[in-house]
Amino acid sequence: MDHVNTLPRRSWIERVSLALAVILMGLGVVSMLGWFLRLDRIVEPIEHKAPIMFNEALCFLLLGWAFLGRELKSARAAWAALGAAAVGGLTALEGILGVDLKIDELFSRDSLLVDTVQPGRGSVIAACCITAAGVALFWRISEKRARERLFAEAVSGSVLASVGFSTILGYAFELPAVYNWGTNTALSAATAAALLLAGLALLVLAWRESLKDEGGPPAWMPMPFVIGSLTLTLIFWIGLRDSELSNLDGKTGAAADQIATTIKSAVDQQMNMLDRMARNSADNPDANLGLWQSDAVQLYDDSKELGCESISLIDVSGSKLETRWVHPTQDTSTPAGFDHALDPRRREAIETARAKNGPELTSVTEVISKKKSYGFVIYSPIGRSGSPSHYAAAEYIYARFFATIYKQL
Repeated sequence: MDHVNTLPRRSWIERVSLALAVILMGLGVVSMLGWFLRLDRIVEPIEHKAPIMFNEALCFLLLGWAFLGRELKSARAAWAALGAAAVGGLTALEGILGVDLKIDELFSRDSLLVDTVQPGRGSVIAACCITAAGVALFWRISEKRARERLFAEAVSGSVLASVGFSTILGYAFELPAVYNWGTNTALSAATAAALLLAGLALLVLAWRESLKDEGGPPAWMPMPFVIGSLTLTLIFWIGLRDSELSNLDGKTGAAADQIATTIKSAVDQQMNMLDRMARNSADNPDANLGLWQSDAVQLYDDSKELGCESISLIDVSGSKLETRWVHPTQDTSTPAGFDHALDPRRREAIETARAKNGPELTSVTEVISKKKSYGFVIYSPIGRSGSPSHYAAAEYIYARFFATIYKQL
């Protein structure tokens, strides 16, 4: 009885190569269908995270086709790898040079616009990896310089697998600095998985040919481990640095908020105290100037620690706003008769206080004191609403004010 001729059985490592090629093609086809059918959950497996772009899915389909053709002894399939290298290379040029070659939405419109600076454009690092894989696979169309080709496949496979695995770890540990790879466009988790598959497929392919030619483990065997270790070290350093910077920013922000809250509280308290003293004077402090002066002295004593330099009474006389009385009396440059309307910052604050019938403070201004100092002045109207006859003013020096605030923190 004649024996039926059968195809030779594939070894386990050949079956691994075949499986990786089929899975890579399947991932590309499913992702492309997801874009065509608007199935967001397929192209965006992690909600609100970067999706696998249509061009990336097309490249993985072409790479998978090239791998499958290699297993089925089809030389023409290697040209599919050249197509993937072309798309990846053009995308990488767009990202690196900052140009738009109009290929990002050539086949499908990007309606998600998540973690990308350009609709439909994938990560630069992914594009570079796809280009390297495509070139390495297309090189198989020639039998020349086989040793260099094997080394290129091993290097490309190691880099692709490391980038893919590191990106997946970045998503697992929620480290945006890792899966962004220093750019404003994130590398999708689905793209990272495809890069990992493509990298493993290249390594297995190079391993098989090295075993056939050398009869033992290849000379480049330690390289994937070295590249993987360096990549993991780099991404964990990036992740830890980003985490430390985030913590530092958080602490700095909290401290700044605390300082701002303390300053606002202190200023509001001083404004309320001056307004209360002003309103206690009814329409005219002249009715009991002695009592008004006593209240002003008390307010000065209570506010001196916060940098209060003086409390003064201002008369409204036509267009002039002249100081009538001040405590304490200055040893030099007696401010009595000083026209506050001559300073635009003071005049603006006084007009605002009149309009809202409440206290108002100036922006940075020169405070009247023994020596040149800068600070702020609080004005509060006294008298008829909308047309006050007097104003109360309290002047504060920044240096003493902030020194007291710092001690309170």
